Amino acid sequence: MPPKTDGATVAKPVLSSNTSAVADGHESRKTGVGAAPAIQMFDFEVFGRVQHVSMRKYTKDFADRVGVVGWVKNTEDETVIGQAAGVETAMVRFRKWLETKGSPSAAITRAEFSNECIIAQAIQEV
Repeated sequence: MPPKTDGATVAKPVLSSNTSAVADGHESRKTGVGAAPAIQMFDFEVFGRVQHVSMRKYTKDFADRVGVVGWVKNTEDETVIGQAAGVETAMVRFRKWLETKGSPSAAITRAEFSNECIIAQAIQEV
């Protein structure tokens, strides 16, 4: 995760290694008995009226609420970009929020996601 830069808001980590649920109480997919959930990651760009509407603040607030970490910032192209990571159930909720809601004053026309991957997974005995 890059350090905080001009205009970027960095979400603070809210997950612990010994929890298997996110804020809404849903459990994420686990690998192995008692294993920690897999951590997913993606980059995103949100288009529409997303600047000058507190989109970065609301994105960070929602990420904190569902247990997603990462960063978000405005671009010169009037979009909002970022990178997010979290357990599957949190990432599904975060993605849907980016595609459909955003800040109360935002008017999202589309959201694009790239570089989707699993960045951490529990070690399994073989």
